[in-house]
Parts: sequence; C-alpha cells; structure tokens
Amino acid sequence: FRKNMKKVRVSAGGSYEEFFRQATQALSQYLSDRTGLPAAGITADIIDSVLAPCGVGAEAMEKLRKVFEILDMARFGAGASEASQRGKLILALEDAVRDIEKCPWKEART
Repeated sequence: FRKNMKKVRVSAGGSYEEFFRQATQALSQYLSDRTGLPAAGITADIIDSVLAPCGVGAEAMEKLRKVFEILDMARFGAGASEASQRGKLILALEDAVRDIEKCPWKEART
C-alpha cells in the first residue's frame, strides 16, 4: 500500500486523470491483497458483503464508502481538481486503510 501511495502523492501534482487512476489503483490493490478478490472487481459493493464478515467495523467501512464515493465522482468528472482537494483525498484514503488495519481481520472471505 505504501508503495502505491507514493505514486498517488507524486501524481497529485500532475493530471487529474492520472491522480485518480493512481488513487483508485492503490485502494483496489490494497483491498485485493486483503480479501483475495481480483483488484479489477473491487468496488464499493464489496464493503458490506466482504469486509463486514472479515471483522471490519462500521466506522472503518463508512470511511471507505466515502473514499469510494469521491473516486467514483472523479471518474465521472465531478471530482477534486484542486491540489487541496487531492490532499484531502490522500488523507481520507490513508485514514480509511489505517482503520481497516486496526480491525480484527478474520479469514471469512467470500
């Protein structure tokens, strides 16, 4: 995750599309590594069906939902174009992952 987040930080100063592509990739790859699901199949839809049975708490899942919402809005052209908004997304992404890491992760994968 840290390696991918370095790419996200570097891309924050570049194009809008590259920044959100890198952020989406970092989140998808992290969740893929945690759940065993293919990164391409990672969407907000897995939050309840996959993460809850693994022991991820409600607060962590809500933070993750918000990050997915921002990334989805960006994909459809309504996202953060200013540097300060990109910085907030980076912090939100790191915060969500930090909360997931604190959860009593179980091996209940679907």
